Amino acid sequence: MPKLHLFLIRSRLPEVFTALAVLGAGGAARGVEPTPPAAPAVSTFAPAADLIAAARGYAESFAAPTSDAAQFASAQAKILKDSHTLAAIALALALSDEDHPLKKSSGDLLAAAQGLAQASDVENARQAAEKIKAAVADGASGTATVEPATWHKVASMGQLMKQVTFLNNRLKRGLQKNRFEQMAGDTAQFSAQLAVIAQAVTGDTHEVQNPADTDKWFQFSAEMRDAAGELNQAIHAKNFDAATAANARLEKSCATCHEVFHNELAQ
Repeated sequence: MPKLHLFLIRSRLPEVFTALAVLGAGGAARGVEPTPPAAPAVSTFAPAADLIAAARGYAESFAAPTSDAAQFASAQAKILKDSHTLAAIALALALSDEDHPLKKSSGDLLAAAQGLAQASDVENARQAAEKIKAAVADGASGTATVEPATWHKVASMGQLMKQVTFLNNRLKRGLQKNRFEQMAGDTAQFSAQLAVIAQAVTGDTHEVQNPADTDKWFQFSAEMRDAAGELNQAIHAKNFDAATAANARLEKSCATCHEVFHNELAQ
């Protein structure tokens, strides 16, 4: 090799090594999921009693549409949305710091909810629905464990976002002054579910197309969770003004998030 060429190659080696190091670090970063901030105790944003009431409501709603093929076909979209939501609720119950009646069966509930979400025919759906019913019964005991025993993806973000829209609309009705106390039981469940959904999607960063926006994703998810948790507390305290203020923060967090992640969440 000519001496001039050899000299040029040697003189550029530091730049080459620097570029390779940067590329290597970037590749490693892309191969490792960003770590979300530590989640607060579940009881601070979603009381177990509200989650259990919601879970039992879903279990009851699955009975009729999984009883025959025609009903299953017509209700499949709703079953899909609700079963994914129930999976997130089950994870929250498994991780809850409260000693609640479904603590032992939450792993079975999670597995059954995911089974129903995956069911493509009425027979498999019926079997999953029966397992869900058993898992939410008083005194239920389970055999399945939740692994890992931490917040992780258990449901489709797309289906959870559909549920967010539905729950927000139900909340608006229940937060009218003339209905506030009458619908408190329902709105407490709705707000607890929204808080759980926000926490459940926090670590689902594969939906974030621009890695530079990951911290924003964590921030918006936490803001939604905390606002929904504050709303839940205000509802339990029967404080209409505090509930209205918390719901305004909740709606703002959703709107701000959609401004940045609208395309991703629409997928």
